[in-house]
Amino acid sequence: MSAEEESHVTVVSADSSDQVYIRKQKSLIVGPKKGITAFLARCALAALYVIRSIAPFSIAFFSMQLFRAIYQGRALWMSRKPWKKLFAGFVGMETLFYLYMHNKQKKLQAKPPVDRVPTMTAVERRVLFDRCIQTAAPARSFVERWFDPVRPYSELKRGNVQELLAWAMFHRADWNAEMTEEEKLQLEEFVQDVETHAGPLQPGYNSECKILKFTEEPVEGKHRPLTMYLVVHVLFQLVMAPLQMRFAGYTQYQEGSLTCWYRPGKNPNLPPVCFIHGIGIGILPYQNWLRVLEAACDADSGGLAGRGILVPEIHVISARLNPSELHCDAFVPELKRTLKKASGHDVACFTGHSYGSFLVAWIVKRAPEMVGAVGKSKSASVKPSGS
Repeated sequence: MSAEEESHVTVVSADSSDQVYIRKQKSLIVGPKKGITAFLARCALAALYVIRSIAPFSIAFFSMQLFRAIYQGRALWMSRKPWKKLFAGFVGMETLFYLYMHNKQKKLQAKPPVDRVPTMTAVERRVLFDRCIQTAAPARSFVERWFDPVRPYSELKRGNVQELLAWAMFHRADWNAEMTEEEKLQLEEFVQDVETHAGPLQPGYNSECKILKFTEEPVEGKHRPLTMYLVVHVLFQLVMAPLQMRFAGYTQYQEGSLTCWYRPGKNPNLPPVCFIHGIGIGILPYQNWLRVLEAACDADSGGLAGRGILVPEIHVISARLNPSELHCDAFVPELKRTLKKASGHDVACFTGHSYGSFLVAWIVKRAPEMVGAVGKSKSASVKPSGS
């Protein structure tokens, strides 16, 4: 079973004509129409239904038992049978966990958005804009995908693109009222460049076109039961993943709050490859990809031949009950120290999947001296520099 998503590293193993798409709201499972993979995909979907039903079932059952205790003087947790008390404790724990998470999410959503205005000069904005518009292919499709739902370019008006660029390049909600005259002049230059690359825009504003302003929109989350977190953390992250990593020749390193796994290469003089995973349950789902990467590093020839592999575990995006946040100022120095401790090198070749690509961008910006190369999009290999 494979999930189709944008990433810096994608391994494609099935023809698109043999794919079956199983949808549940915004969930998507992709796999072959027949065979064991299709069976596993449907099992995964069934497990998803079961996981989502734990919280509502626990709340309903706990409420019923509470009603019986208050009005009838008896409830399941008053039973003398141990298994009944354990079951009552289970549903009670899940109910309290749901109430706790619901209250926590409500408080977080009530907080005003953090105003982090990028301190860019007009020259820096021009460089960033040119880089975006020149690498977006095609430019018209790139602009369309910033609207929810995706709108054809012909439906967008000049005012919509002005609003998009005012938010993206100037951190302004209202391009007409909040911007200085110099900013308005540069904004007009950007809009003209968009028209040059994507096509002319009609004057006016289409109120039905909503921009995806990620820094201003609330973060919506779906509840997952406490049981799922315990299974993921204990079984997947503390047992299965470490066993597979150790069997593959990795050694664990700890630096501050960062956990890393390192596998030495045949040539200790070459800088290692650093792979950073994305949002999910940690490094366990990436084992197949790591075996591909290991084979490339163990080969006698090729850009990765002889190199070691460094794999950080990013706990805050790995379905853990972790209240801490991921800060660039802490993550990059910790990774730099771990890289030196594990491999003896100050430089590595970085590649990331999904959210991991954002962390690679942090490293490129905050510690460019660490970067020997960066993995390209949809590439199963890295072309390192000569270092």
